[in-house]
Amino acid sequence: MKKNCWVYILRNETGEITIGFSVDMDEKFTEISMRKEKLYYLRPFEEPFDGLAHKHLLDSLSQDTINLLVRRNRERTEIYKEVFRKTQLLHLPQNNQKNI
Repeated sequence: MKKNCWVYILRNETGEITIGFSVDMDEKFTEISMRKEKLYYLRPFEEPFDGLAHKHLLDSLSQDTINLLVRRNRERTEIYKEVFRKTQLLHLPQNNQKNI
C-alpha cells in the first residue's frame, strides 16, 4: 500500500501561517494538537514530488490567495482532520479515550 504525503497550513494565535509538508501526518497531527496552532488546510499526495511542488506553489502565493484556497477546501480538510482524530482514538489505551 502506498503511503500518502501531506501538505498542510497551520495558523497560530496571531494569524501567522506556516505551510508544511509531512510524510508522517499521524505523528504531525499529534504534534499540532499539543501546540497552540490550528490546522487550516490539509491535502494528501501520493507522490512526494507532487506534494513538494504544491508546497512550493503555496509558499509563493499571497495571503489573500491562500485564504481563498483554505476556504474552498475547508470541508475536505475537516473530513481529513476527523479521520486523523478517529485514528488517534483507536491507538489510545481504553482508559485514556475518556479524556479526549
